[in-house]
Amino acid sequence: MSDSRPTSAFHSDNQVGSDVGSRHVDGRAQGLPLGDGEADVVHCERVFQHLDDPERAAAEIARILRPGGRVALLDTDWATSILHPGDPGVVAAVMGGARAAAANPHAGRAPAGQLAAAGLKIDELGSQALIQRHDAVNRPLIRMLGEAGVRRELITERQRDRLYADLEEAAERGALHMSVTMFGVIARRPAA
Repeated sequence: MSDSRPTSAFHSDNQVGSDVGSRHVDGRAQGLPLGDGEADVVHCERVFQHLDDPERAAAEIARILRPGGRVALLDTDWATSILHPGDPGVVAAVMGGARAAAANPHAGRAPAGQLAAAGLKIDELGSQALIQRHDAVNRPLIRMLGEAGVRRELITERQRDRLYADLEEAAERGALHMSVTMFGVIARRPAA
C-alpha cells in the first residue's frame, strides 16, 4: 500500500488560544497536500503499519512541519499481540499469518528512529497495551483472523472452529485475553 493510506495534518496560521480555528487536511502519507513548513501539528495514527515505505512518510511529515511544529505518531507492533486461550500452535499460526500479511507489522518499534532520521527532535516516547474486553469476543476481528488462517492454509476449518469455541468459552468465564501494544512518539521540527 505504498501511497494509499490517508494521514492527517492540521494547519493554522494562528497562535494557540486565538479565536480562529485550525483546518484539517486529508492526504496521502507519502505526498501530503501542504507546502514546506506549512503545518503546525501532524497527527498520524496506525498508518505506518500499512506502508511499504514508512521512511518516506516520516520525511514528508518533517517536510510539512514548520520550525517548532509537532507530530504525534502512534502505531502498532503486531509482534506484541497476544491471544489466549487456544491451542498454542493454532494461535501462533493465526497471529503469525496476520503479521505476515501486514505491509509493516513491526511499525510501532521504528517511528522514533524514522522521525529522527528525517531531522525531527524526539520529545517523548510511550507505549500502551490495547486490551480487548476479557468477557466478550471481538467477533469481527477474530473471524477475520480465523478466515485468513484457513484461506492461507495455516489452519484447518476444524482448528478454526475449535479456536472460536475456546475463545467464546473463555469470554463466558471472563478469561479471554487479546492485546497488542501501541507505541507513541511526539517529535518536533527544530526551530530555525
